[in-house]
Amino acid sequence: MPKRVTVQLSLPGITPSSLARQLKKRGIKGDIGDNLACPLANYFATDPNVEEVEVAANAVVLTVRVPLPPVARKFVSEFDQGKHPALER
Repeated sequence: MPKRVTVQLSLPGITPSSLARQLKKRGIKGDIGDNLACPLANYFATDPNVEEVEVAANAVVLTVRVPLPPVARKFVSEFDQGKHPALER
């Protein structure tokens, strides 16, 4: 999701006003001076996989839930059972 949004925000012709219109069209609003609840943070938060959003002046920090594939889930289970001691600290 973040790469797609970055590309959309970087398209030629995108201006702060056109971005504001797109956010308004989607019903996205926010709080002035609140980097956790500004319109962009609230836009990113509409993605059900995004758990936390913080928008800074030059970047956005996202905490995103990404489902693990079955093999990765099995590995986590095996690791927690001590089956991969070479990877332990």
